Amino acid sequence: NALSDAEIGLFYYAGHGLQVNGRNYLAPVDARLETYDDLDFEAFPIDLVMSAMERKTKTNLVFLDACRNNPLARNLARSMGTRSTDVGRGLARISSGVGTLISFSTQPGNVALDGTGRNSPFTTALVKHIGTPGEDISRSMRKVRNDVLNVTAGKQVPWENSSLTGDVILVAKPAMVQSPDQADNPAGQSALGDNASAEVEIAYWNSIKDAERKAFFQSYLVRYPAGLFADIAKLKIADFEQVQTAAAAEEQTTLQGALATDAADSADGETKVAALTPATDQPAKDAAAVPAAVEPTTDTRKDEQQAGSQKDQVLVRSIQNELNRLGCSAGSADGVWGSNTERGLRNYARNAGQRITSLDPPVEILEKLKGSSEITCPTSLLANLNGRWVVERIATGPCGWKRLKTNLRIRDGAIGDGRNWKGSVDERGRIKMKTYFVHEGREQSNSLSGTMNEESGRGTFQHDQGRCRGRFTLTRS
Repeated sequence: NALSDAEIGLFYYAGHGLQVNGRNYLAPVDARLETYDDLDFEAFPIDLVMSAMERKTKTNLVFLDACRNNPLARNLARSMGTRSTDVGRGLARISSGVGTLISFSTQPGNVALDGTGRNSPFTTALVKHIGTPGEDISRSMRKVRNDVLNVTAGKQVPWENSSLTGDVILVAKPAMVQSPDQADNPAGQSALGDNASAEVEIAYWNSIKDAERKAFFQSYLVRYPAGLFADIAKLKIADFEQVQTAAAAEEQTTLQGALATDAADSADGETKVAALTPATDQPAKDAAAVPAAVEPTTDTRKDEQQAGSQKDQVLVRSIQNELNRLGCSAGSADGVWGSNTERGLRNYARNAGQRITSLDPPVEILEKLKGSSEITCPTSLLANLNGRWVVERIATGPCGWKRLKTNLRIRDGAIGDGRNWKGSVDERGRIKMKTYFVHEGREQSNSLSGTMNEESGRGTFQHDQGRCRGRFTLTRS
């Protein structure tokens, strides 16, 4: 009766559900289903719920969370004897009229996990995302699916049958209120306009606000020269420019000092810093051409330290990560250009046949390091890889999920977790492994290949039985 004046009908069920002869039934808490005849008296057909809803309202949402452990289906199957095959696993696909979304906690014909908390993984994700202000229900259900995939390691895939003809937003987004200053400012009109254009601008800003390159904020100003965040964007750009100037001065002083020290200690004139060029038989006179070190004053050191504490350390950290990836250990990727980083760089140059010869910007080092695809510095790598790791797969192809995280163990080059993961890594850090899983009742697998070092790894993966593909990362557990 409550549906009579409703714009949207919503039905949620969590509990035992089963299919018999392709028809879905919901089982009340006191149902026993000891015989086939009990089905008509103790269980409730889902299609009756659907019919009642579709007669009353034009838009309907149905959420079905049928749990895994279902003794009622087993009871019924035993009582039916030779006809027990008529009792299906999980719930069957449901047909619906126009304007209805039916959400299953897992794919049709499969069964859902109960979880360990108060609610199942599906219901936990549903409570988290449904009713997000201003968000269409279809987008919310994609978030639910991704959450369940992550929690269940890909074993449970929420499924929807949808015949919705438009967006369904359960909770409206609060309207934006224009300030008096903006109302009086013609330039502000271009930034705000109506709520829709303002939401687009806010979404654009949120996507770049934590960016670590000034080009993103310059792009924002081009698009929104009088935007809501124009002043902040200009301040961000000024900060980047100030940090870059201070960082360049600090790097130049540090590198010159390192050059002078290394030139005095090294017979072949090898230097510690800057750019890499292929090694040749050129005489050691190049070392004599290196500028002499300039000893900074106390005030200069203080200014540089202050600038260094403010600067973006992403570049140095990226160089350290690349050196570690190539097996040329640079220690912790802390963004500090110190002795560990210099040692790793010398190790790379020696093994890659490169000579460090000039004071070119460190970005050239990063470009060369990124161009190396395999471990460059052979060490006793395998012993340093032993332990637990976290592998995260990021889908870039049609996978039905976005990200999955799994734990695995590496011991003396062997990769595995006892059952689902198998593979190996060699002395140069090259990875070959597979992960096995069951999807829609069939055993399937992903093949992964890449490289790793003591700190991290990365590579690509491909679904062996389908088109799902993407990249993966490895980090210490």
